Amino acid sequence: MKIKVEVGKITVGRHELRDKIPKLDDGYYRIKIDKWKDSRSLDQNALYWKWLSIIGEDLGYYKEEIHEEMIRMFAPTYTLRGLDGKPKQKKLTTSKMKVNQMHEFMNRVDQFAAEQGIVLPQPDNELIESIVNEFDAVEQ
Repeated sequence: MKIKVEVGKITVGRHELRDKIPKLDDGYYRIKIDKWKDSRSLDQNALYWKWLSIIGEDLGYYKEEIHEEMIRMFAPTYTLRGLDGKPKQKKLTTSKMKVNQMHEFMNRVDQFAAEQGIVLPQPDNELIESIVNEFDAVEQ
């Protein structure tokens, strides 16, 4: 469950939390609160690796090899300063991508596959929209 706290008060998810508690059986429960992060979702990651398996099988490579090529070709680039003080360009890894970055990256991977004549399974558009919208709401 996702909640948002502002000035010490729950502003998002309060009603959902309030409605769940009366439905619990008697007993002790552990509540764990973690800071919400907007990195790529588990659903995106699972679909991405499924795609890599399909592309790799079709082209005759391991999915890890395809992953490295997709990062090289399509991942966003960022600049950092090296120990020598000079700027260095690096590619963003999928584990560090935000939801929207991963969405854009996957669109490019899908386009690449299509250009190779490879048809990749597509998730339900509602699922994609709900993932992007859920994380967009957290950023606001």
